[in-house]
Amino acid sequence: CVQPIRAAWPPIRALVEQLVTQAWTGLPAYDEQNVPEFTDLVVPVILAAQRQSAALTDAYIARALERQPLGIPAELVTGAAVRAGTAPADVYRRPFVTIWTALQNGTDWQAAVNAGLERATSTAAMDVQLTMTHTLREIGSRDDRIVGFQRVPDAGACTFCQLVSGQRYRTDQLMPLHNRCGCGVDVITAADRHLFTGNA
Repeated sequence: CVQPIRAAWPPIRALVEQLVTQAWTGLPAYDEQNVPEFTDLVVPVILAAQRQSAALTDAYIARALERQPLGIPAELVTGAAVRAGTAPADVYRRPFVTIWTALQNGTDWQAAVNAGLERATSTAAMDVQLTMTHTLREIGSRDDRIVGFQRVPDAGACTFCQLVSGQRYRTDQLMPLHNRCGCGVDVITAADRHLFTGNA
């Protein structure tokens, strides 16, 4: 059983959250006209982080199976591909909607801005994770040796992730995620299926 490499994804998520925070807090205002300024800054950052996540996932699986990475096309596991066809610019407009809605509901200005920031950063972290799960699915569909993946919570995982630790997923399934989920996986092959626990 190959020891998983789970230290790679958290730094990507942390960096992308930091850059999104800088872009958000640097805006002069949070009106409709400020949306393009924000999305023009953060969308390239998100896409770059997703490409890195895909490459690391591919490299991890390759190392686990002692073969070369497959080179999954980025367009299959980044941007709109992991958001049911929704363009990244539309996804990153949503934090502004969060602010506007909060203000309409009587929330004070700073709390509304903070709520928008939380949505922006959590969305960015989720996009990195979604790329990982979509890359796993693409790899699984291309490598007959892989029969599935087993969920492995990260350090400090939430109660839900601890409860579902060891859950198995077929290669055609996407591992369920939640906001700021940091779970990784172990690879299951026909040869080492007996070493894994969890649901079949």
